[in-house]
Amino acid sequence: MAEDAQAQRTMYEARLYSEQLRLLEGELERISMTAVELTGSLKAVESLREDSIFVPIGGGAMVSAKVASTEVLVPIGGGYLMNLKKHEAIEEVKKRIAATEKAMERLRVEFEKINAKLQDVNSKIEQMNAKYNPGNR
Repeated sequence: MAEDAQAQRTMYEARLYSEQLRLLEGELERISMTAVELTGSLKAVESLREDSIFVPIGGGAMVSAKVASTEVLVPIGGGYLMNLKKHEAIEEVKKRIAATEKAMERLRVEFEKINAKLQDVNSKIEQMNAKYNPGNR
C-alpha cells in the first residue's frame, strides 16, 4: 500500500514538473518574440530620419508618406505613451532588449532546474517499474 502511494506521488510529481516545463517553454517563446519585436523596433528607430517612407494601410497596400519628425512614441504601460527624441528612444529600446534577455536567461536557468528534477523523478519511476515489474524490461 505504501509503495502504491509513493508511486502515485512520484507520478504526480512528474506530471507537475512536465506542466511547469510546458508553461516555461510558452513563456520563453513569448519573451523571445518580444525580443525579436524589440530588435526590429530598434532597427526602425535607428534608421528613422525625416524622409519619405512607405506606410502599410492594410490588405498588403502601402502608401508613400513623409516623416515630419524623428520623435518616437514609446509605450510605458497602462496604455500610456511617452514622446521621446530619437536618441532617447534608442536608449529606451536597448534597455528593454537587455531586460528581455535577462528575463530569458532567468527562465532558461529555471527550465534547466525543473528539467533536472523531472529527469530525477523519471529515473525513480523507471526504478519502481523495474522493481515491481521485473519481466517488463
